[in-house]
Amino acid sequence: MEVSGEAGGFGTYKERLSYGKKFDNGLDVLVSGSNYNSKGHSSLYYKEFDSPDTNNGIAGNADGDRYQSLFSTISING
Repeated sequence: MEVSGEAGGFGTYKERLSYGKKFDNGLDVLVSGSNYNSKGHSSLYYKEFDSPDTNNGIAGNADGDRYQSLFSTISING
């Protein structure tokens, strides 16, 4: 079993949990899951969109990113 974690700026976190095992009957199993979440900048300013119609060029909460993934493999006798 393996567990890993990372932390970075702008509220960025990544976690991963992996488990693998070879059984006596020739069965191999591997399962791994990951989670990533980043809040990013709380707001971004775009001068070219600086007008009341476009929120004065401010994009709020538009820089975040997140994903989850799951991987597994099962084999027997190679």
